[in-house]
Amino acid sequence: MRNLKLKFCTELNAPVRDVKFVVLNPNDDGDSDVVYFVTETKLFSYMKSTEVLKELTELPGIINAEYLALETVISLASESGEVITVDPETSAVTEGTYCDVGLLCMAWSPDQELVVFVTKAHNIVVLNANYDPVEEHSLGLDDENPFVTVGWGSKETQFHGSEGKEAAKKKSDYKLPEDVKQLPQNVEVHWRDDGAYFAVSYVNSIYGRMFKVFNREGKFQFTSEKVNNLGVQIAWRPAESWIAVPHKLPNKSTIGFFEMNGLRHRELILPFDLDVEQIQSLKYSPDSDILAIETKDAAQNFNYLYLYIVNNYHWYLKQTLRFSLNNPITYFNWDNRLHEEKTLHILLEDGKYLIYRWRFCIDKYENFGVVAVIDGNKLLLTDFKQNIIPPPKCNRILQLDKNINACTIILVNQKLLLCVYDVNEDMTIFNSNISKPLNFDEHSKYIASPELCGPPAVWGNFLFLGDGTIVTNKSDNSQSVMQLMKLDSVLTQYIPLSKFVLSTKIYSMADAGNKILLAQADNAEIFKFIITKENTIEFVQANKQSGPVVDQLIVGGSRNNSINTTIAWKTNHNLFINEELYFNDVTSCCVIDNYLIFTKLTTMYFWHLKQKKTIAERKIERGSKIITTVFDSGRVVLQLPRGNIETVVPRILSLGIVSKTLNQLRYKNAMEIVRKERINLNIISDNNIELFLNNLELFLNQIDNPDWLCLFLNDLKNEDFTKTVYKFYYFNAQQMYPENFQIEKKVVNICEKLLSLMEESKNKAFFLPILSAYVKIGKVEKALAQVWKQKYIENLNTDTADSLADKGLQHLIQIVNVDELSDIALGTYDIGLVVYVLQKSHSDPKEFLPFFNELKSYDTNYRCYKIDEHLKRYQKALKGITACGEAKLDEALEFIKKHNLYALALKYYEAHPNCYKSTCLAFGDYLRTNNKLKDASIMYERGDSNMQAFLSAKNILDCGRVLFLAKKNGADIATVALSLVPLLMEKGRYDEAYDLQKSYGNNIIDGVKILLKGKVYNKAICEVRLFQADNNDINLIDSLVLPELLTHFQLLEEKLLEDKKTFENYKERLLEIRKKKLKQQLEGEDADDDNIDECDIISDTTSVSRFTNSSRGTGKTFRSSKNRRKHAKKVLSLKPGNKFEDIALIDALYNLTMKLATHQQIVHDTCGALIELQQDTDASALQELYREILVLIKNSLDEIWIPELMTAKQLPTGLNIDYAELQNEQRYAMIEPVKRFKPELKIFDWEHEILRLNP
Repeated sequence: MRNLKLKFCTELNAPVRDVKFVVLNPNDDGDSDVVYFVTETKLFSYMKSTEVLKELTELPGIINAEYLALETVISLASESGEVITVDPETSAVTEGTYCDVGLLCMAWSPDQELVVFVTKAHNIVVLNANYDPVEEHSLGLDDENPFVTVGWGSKETQFHGSEGKEAAKKKSDYKLPEDVKQLPQNVEVHWRDDGAYFAVSYVNSIYGRMFKVFNREGKFQFTSEKVNNLGVQIAWRPAESWIAVPHKLPNKSTIGFFEMNGLRHRELILPFDLDVEQIQSLKYSPDSDILAIETKDAAQNFNYLYLYIVNNYHWYLKQTLRFSLNNPITYFNWDNRLHEEKTLHILLEDGKYLIYRWRFCIDKYENFGVVAVIDGNKLLLTDFKQNIIPPPKCNRILQLDKNINACTIILVNQKLLLCVYDVNEDMTIFNSNISKPLNFDEHSKYIASPELCGPPAVWGNFLFLGDGTIVTNKSDNSQSVMQLMKLDSVLTQYIPLSKFVLSTKIYSMADAGNKILLAQADNAEIFKFIITKENTIEFVQANKQSGPVVDQLIVGGSRNNSINTTIAWKTNHNLFINEELYFNDVTSCCVIDNYLIFTKLTTMYFWHLKQKKTIAERKIERGSKIITTVFDSGRVVLQLPRGNIETVVPRILSLGIVSKTLNQLRYKNAMEIVRKERINLNIISDNNIELFLNNLELFLNQIDNPDWLCLFLNDLKNEDFTKTVYKFYYFNAQQMYPENFQIEKKVVNICEKLLSLMEESKNKAFFLPILSAYVKIGKVEKALAQVWKQKYIENLNTDTADSLADKGLQHLIQIVNVDELSDIALGTYDIGLVVYVLQKSHSDPKEFLPFFNELKSYDTNYRCYKIDEHLKRYQKALKGITACGEAKLDEALEFIKKHNLYALALKYYEAHPNCYKSTCLAFGDYLRTNNKLKDASIMYERGDSNMQAFLSAKNILDCGRVLFLAKKNGADIATVALSLVPLLMEKGRYDEAYDLQKSYGNNIIDGVKILLKGKVYNKAICEVRLFQADNNDINLIDSLVLPELLTHFQLLEEKLLEDKKTFENYKERLLEIRKKKLKQQLEGEDADDDNIDECDIISDTTSVSRFTNSSRGTGKTFRSSKNRRKHAKKVLSLKPGNKFEDIALIDALYNLTMKLATHQQIVHDTCGALIELQQDTDASALQELYREILVLIKNSLDEIWIPELMTAKQLPTGLNIDYAELQNEQRYAMIEPVKRFKPELKIFDWEHEILRLNP
């Protein structure tokens, strides 16, 4: 679908005539100032900037010239057989070799390591770069080889297309030429681009014109098949194995394409007769894209140059250059320098030197889908908006009288204007209505005014501005001319208006709208111009691009004479946005809406022009390129490397169309798009929820298809799709929610509002959507009720032909599982509805009728119970069976026990006393089984089982309830109370035991002993003093309380002294171990050979890698918990010398610290009791001792829990590992995570102020 567009044409005047060859230095870039001309006898160097011509050497009868890049010399060969090399810098001449019989042609290999000479004796001589012979072969030898010995590649095995297999059986029409001497005797040699083979076209003395193929060493390989009327010229396509040769057939003139084995493969049908218009030369561009054919038409006195490209096996004539035979082409060739593959050099007889630089482009009206493809005098038009047609087919063909060289399409006032520029330099303007874009019927033709005439196709980068003006450019050496032209309908000419001269070459131009033009020059600057009201071109500004010159400029958007985004793209290379390089290796690009779409080798990217970031991408077939886009349908048309067309509709473009359609409240159009492109229907509401909810009535009016409404309702989810699934498009959009709207209730909100509108309208078309809405919000039972109600109405109206109820039920069966639907129907307790549902679901009556007949035999309450039990609605079932009273009590109790519904059953049985008591007893048994004896006691009491209630209360020592139940049962309360005392003492409830003993016993001493046993000294002292106030003759303080208190004091003091000493010893040992390890590390010794085999006891929160200093056996694994505990106890042993002794000490110190911190209340109470009995010395000593312990612990925390211990979280990684640190990490990982940190001591005011010696 590509056309060949002229970037620029440089026109020079060389002061030399009849140039046979142009030689370029392949080491120079495309802007090299020096070029070398070769005439029949001389070699010249020419400076383009100064126009200075210098003669380098003279050699009569030059037949070919080649610039040898490695040696930086020019090789010349003459007819006489002399081969010389010339240094272009010094003009020094060196003899290369000499052939005494003379030479016909010379051809260097592409790598310039070999050279082929054809002598006048028709011998092929292959020499190396030093002119040493490699191989010699005579063209006169009849050494024809068979193509392939086993038949591969022969005519019979080739594919013959539409001709079928019969084509392989056709006999050759070849006839021996009558007189081979009458044929042109020219010999041509052409190398394949990789230098592995070369072909020689010559005249065989028997068979006439043919060619032979030789390998690199000059060994003969193949001979072409015998065909009549082959031409002299030969060209080997660089990228493939096709050898192009002119071939005249009886009914047509062609360029035949031969395989390397000599078999004719395909053909290019020429638009002229080879007998009338003779081919002078065939040459492929170095990138294989373009085939140039030079011809001579003596009858019309013209010299033509045709440029062809091939795609999908069809050859397109893209450019036709016409020259007069009064000044014909003497030489043309493609530039083989890097990045100059599409540069064509042409020399005319009078010395005019033309340099054409071409590029591929697609002539289209962007975002509309119309593409124009040039093919000779035909313009192939395709409208991709309507249908997808693969090339070379098309929707319409516009045929002109002359071959077309350029075209452009623009939109003006809702009309498409097509401007065509032909080989005669005439312009034809076609126009069509936008509704029928391919109906280009009306046209007008304009010829060039004399001022604009000149060499063919010198004007490039045509921009048709739509108001009758055209901008183009041409180059003259180092400067460019921007020409503004006008179509004059009176003179039927296009005439010049104004021009602007730049001191640099213009490579590409773009129309930015609003009379603004952009142009990029060869220095990578992007110039901005404006066309004034006086029709002059005015320079505005220049911006420097950060990179090389590009092939194409694209304007992303323009408003108010300011360009938003300038996109510059170099084919298969860089992509610049606003003069900054953003992407490399870009193969194609285009702009649609707010997106720049571009492709790389296998991926298509979408770049947001405003946000300046890539927001989406998708995979494409390797090598696919963008042809055009269709904005209305979101299509992107791609052409695959083989020429096929593929259309994709990217999700991001579809969402853009849907969003704009929804914002315009065109819900039906939006629904069509989302269904076609398989976009989730939630986007219809989520695009703008507030707008949608405010226009629900309009939505229902536009969506007249109830099936579409059902699909929309069924797709609804409690999710904002603009923030989840499609957030890549709505990334910058502000969602509008109504007041008090919650996305978690979106489905209910939308469905309820739609239900309100649909039910209010009473339109039967909404019957199915109403059912869908009820199902969506979980009200399936209500949907069934709607169906059953409709069925009842239809049964009354016998004239109803189509049952809407049946359709509704079938719809429910499709969106709800039929088993679930039948269960819901059964849950209504309406057997008729259930049978109706099951009949429509095609269920077998034998499966459900017996069950329904059984249900009919029950009374109402029991039937409801059976139905609910069947549906596993146990709470409702319980209500049904409890309503049956005592008649179904046994079954009810079994049901209650099975489903644990005791509490609910008590509520239902409140009006049935006997049933209530039975339920309480069953509930009491259940609670007692689950060890909830207090609740069980209450239930037994309600069930009139007082003994069970008493025993349950006694088991949990609920004293108040036990005494109450004992009294209720008529038992002796004192006896029962005293029996509870020893039980309470066993449980450590000494206060309660004392209270019972005091209330129901007669001995105060027994009560005090209970308090002393529980170490409740303060209360014991208080009770004794109260007793002694009435009995002065008994001194229980000295005889009973004080001895017990002093004994407790002595034991507590001894335990605290022991724990203090242990803490000090552990701390001292830990600090000693750490000092020892530090000393060993400073002295460079290994502190421990700690190969941690204890990985099973390491904390789960730490990842530990094994570290060993030497190779050892397989470590142990401790899989059972018993072994893990055993091994942990062994590792955390406090035995001196244990390599993990420091870890064990930290663990022990943590435990001891937490233990001592819990003694605050005990010490406080003990000291208080001693003070009460005036034992201040002992109390003060105990308080001071405990205070010293707490101070010791607080001062030791920072010494024990060092920072590296508390910050040990993960193992060090990387190349530079501190193995000492790694070892510490492994060791610390053995401590429980909570014990790695300093204990948090909760100290309250435990000291007695009167005992403080050092405040």
